[in-house]
Amino acid sequence: MAFSDEFRACIQFWSRLPVRGAADPPEFRFAIRALPAAALVIAAPAVLTLALGRDFGFSPFLAALVALAVLTATTGALHEDGLSDCADSLGASTRERRLEIMKDSRVGAFGALALVFSVGLRAEALATIAESSTTLACMGLFASAAIARVACLAPLALLPPARDSGAGKSAGVPNERAFATAIAGAILCAILPLLAGASPGRAVLAAICAFGAALAIVPYAREKFGGQTGDVAGAAEQLAEIVCLAVLSTGLAS
Repeated sequence: MAFSDEFRACIQFWSRLPVRGAADPPEFRFAIRALPAAALVIAAPAVLTLALGRDFGFSPFLAALVALAVLTATTGALHEDGLSDCADSLGASTRERRLEIMKDSRVGAFGALALVFSVGLRAEALATIAESSTTLACMGLFASAAIARVACLAPLALLPPARDSGAGKSAGVPNERAFATAIAGAILCAILPLLAGASPGRAVLAAICAFGAALAIVPYAREKFGGQTGDVAGAAEQLAEIVCLAVLSTGLAS
């Protein structure tokens, strides 16, 4: 399958951007090799919003918050929904009940709080970076988008599906070579903040910690859900994105 078809398939799956896919779409487990490149396109509207907001005179926090709103609209809140569902399941005492709660479209108290913290932490970290340099904030947003979306594949690669149906089951186990290519692409994207003046150590640490955050969900999901689901992957993406931006922002606060 051509890389262009995989690229369009990733944009279709991970966003609401109007992209026409191939007549014979590639399998998800192979298409992921194009995910880093697709993630940059998905993040582009938010990055442009951040740059224009700062140029227009928005405060760093307001520009960051609006940029995250645009990113959420672009993705259809795909990852935020997963984080919210996983958080809501925390109050259940059995695996079956947790999986049942995760399928419920309603948002409970834990889910709402998780979304508040996710948006708040990312906005504050991005605002701290933007206060130092708008260009660095834009490159950081690009990098975090690619790194987090590749990192969220870790539960799919390391855990069996928790259900006999659903996104986690239909996605399948990522192909090893395709996953390795996606990781290599994410590493290249991690270099982007360097182009705007970030220290190499901070950029590398941000990528390592982001992948670590996604991997930390694996034992939790194994114990609580018996495997992975699409919601688990979404939660992993959100945690990775939070950690990546937070690490990039360290040492920049005035």
